[in-house]
Amino acid sequence: RRSAEKTWIAERLWPDAELDNARKSLDMTIARLRNLLQREDTVISVEGRLELQDNLVWTDVRPLLNALSHTRVRRDEHIAGKGVARAEAAASITGLLEHYSGPFLAGEEGPPWLLAGREAITAAVRQTLVTADTILNGSADELLIPAMEKALTADPTSEDLARALMRAYLRRGHNSEALRVYRRLREMLSVLLGVA
Repeated sequence: RRSAEKTWIAERLWPDAELDNARKSLDMTIARLRNLLQREDTVISVEGRLELQDNLVWTDVRPLLNALSHTRVRRDEHIAGKGVARAEAAASITGLLEHYSGPFLAGEEGPPWLLAGREAITAAVRQTLVTADTILNGSADELLIPAMEKALTADPTSEDLARALMRAYLRRGHNSEALRVYRRLREMLSVLLGVA
């Protein structure tokens, strides 16, 4: 989202505080942040919503979301039967890969809202990579393989992602790597499901 309600933010950052106290704490935190950055316009408050000023504050999530959006457009064009230029699709996917460095806030043990955000980003990246495998059909495996390995590390029980990665390895003639991915997935599912 480009912005979020102040109440929503306050409730998540100070869940044990009364709402008025949580909002005061949020206002104080915003004032300190603006003071630290020496700019009043870094965090904008409009109609009870907060937004970071794009041209002043950079986050790693926004370019990732933009890249996901561009890749979804390529996916939709492919599904609609429009001839998707592989160069355009590869460029969209390259943009995605430049901004995906692994699970969102991976080092943080989080409350449910953070875990939900992490899972949403992981799922979007996973789906994009699986779609990219279909659209590009081997023409960009050198890009996709490292990205799919990284995504599979973040989501080790994803069967669709593992299948896409195995296909990519097989297309390049790396049968032992495809087998390694299969064994790793089988072990993870065995542990998760509690069956041999």
